[in-house]
Amino acid sequence: MRQQSLIIVHGNAPKPNSEALRSITIEAMRSGLARVSQPHLPIFDTLTTHFPYFADLTLPYSADDKADYDETADLEDLHSGLSALNRLKKKKNFSLSAYDRLPGKSTLKEFAASLGAPLLHAVGLSKNVIAKMDKALGEYWNEESELKSRILVRIRNSIIEAVQRGDRVLLVSNGAGTVYAYDALWQLSRLKEYKNITGDSKIHTWITLGSPLGDPTIQRFLEGATHSKQERYPDNIINWHNFSAEDDYMSHDNTVRDDFHEMINQNLISDIRDTRIYNLAMRFNTSNPHHSLGYLNHPSVASAMAHWLATSEKD
Repeated sequence: MRQQSLIIVHGNAPKPNSEALRSITIEAMRSGLARVSQPHLPIFDTLTTHFPYFADLTLPYSADDKADYDETADLEDLHSGLSALNRLKKKKNFSLSAYDRLPGKSTLKEFAASLGAPLLHAVGLSKNVIAKMDKALGEYWNEESELKSRILVRIRNSIIEAVQRGDRVLLVSNGAGTVYAYDALWQLSRLKEYKNITGDSKIHTWITLGSPLGDPTIQRFLEGATHSKQERYPDNIINWHNFSAEDDYMSHDNTVRDDFHEMINQNLISDIRDTRIYNLAMRFNTSNPHHSLGYLNHPSVASAMAHWLATSEKD
């Protein structure tokens, strides 16, 4: 059986230090897997894990004042929230009724994003709105900034390290991290300087969580967006599984298959699947349907990971 790598690309919100974030992220994935497929835990524990950390780069744009971020309080809440999720022992616990009972649950952000996106896109203001919602993403698009190149070099290096070893790769990305991962994948498969390094290597499965890639304005700024039809999309992904949570404003357009179906038509990818879930994560006693640990611990996401682990036995 081939060596296997798990690459995790986090999102933009203020984060704890690299090792602490890596640890709780892996814990969330492992406990989710234990809920749905305990026999695959031994294989999961042997994975080579890559965690291209860039929260040090995005923090100045993720908070109005860096001093406002309390890492100790954040970590305590992350562990408390994950413990609450782990107490949900059965898949049936992740239901609409359970989600509706969460304190602070609100559809307002997603409703505003869903209602406003088409109009804002039409008049050319949507980029500014997105940048206000996610300042780091706005800076990433700033052509005078080095943020994009600094983030992408870290993600590219993780992917290159895995594929150069010939590993079978599962790439998991969250929120704005899905945009960064997409851009890195496009560069690696379309730019000669990287294509010469990675060759025909492909990511076996890409899992996106709470992704804004379904938004038409986001698509306008992706790597390859201005290229010809034949060069527009990355060609180094075999399977893409996209998960979006009810009321997650970042993934208000919750499907990507309809937007990227041309990748299937051109035989650039085997399949793109969209799955809607209920994210039961809490942040500081309030429902947070975009929260990464709620996605990573969810039975549907864990089942997709279990499927990847199971098919590895056949490779």
